Amino acid sequence: MSKVTNEEGEVISNTIRIGKGGDYANLDALVMDATNNLIAPWHQESPDLVVICGRKLLADKYFPIVNQEQANTEAMAADVIVSQKRIGNLPAVRVPFFPANAIMVTSLENLSIYFMDESHRRHMEENAKRDRVENYESMNIDYVVEDYAFGCLIENIELLAKTTETNPDAVKALAGELVKEMKEAAQQEATGEQPANDKA
Repeated sequence: MSKVTNEEGEVISNTIRIGKGGDYANLDALVMDATNNLIAPWHQESPDLVVICGRKLLADKYFPIVNQEQANTEAMAADVIVSQKRIGNLPAVRVPFFPANAIMVTSLENLSIYFMDESHRRHMEENAKRDRVENYESMNIDYVVEDYAFGCLIENIELLAKTTETNPDAVKALAGELVKEMKEAAQQEATGEQPANDKA
């Protein structure tokens, strides 16, 4: 994050550029760097950390993987990758109406809703002229981030246009390896054999 903020935490760049020639090569690198530098050290290893984002960023990340003609093996590997829904090795949580150019890294338990006791007010009255019953309801509600050190908000993310196409041979090689590993794991589970690494 040194390219975006200085040592005092002051913003020195208005946008965070993602892509070739930008501040980060991809969203995964951005999330990993933010987790290591913007979250308190005693929270960085928490297994509850998630990436909260909107639909657009998830689509930008996974759309290139599925937007191509693929053989069955490559399509299966793409389905496995897309189903993971992970950014920066953290689970991605899509929230409706979340800002399209922002990401929040925190734990869901760090976000709370507070209701003020005895603040719930409700009044109902019949409106015969409009053939309806009108309901008036109000409540004092507060949305709270419990610990600001247990999260970070990254805004103004700009995805740069890709200048080169993905190497299809590299994609096929990765898909082939994934399928191979899945077949070996399924075969070992069926036969009850232990993986080679686990054998004494």
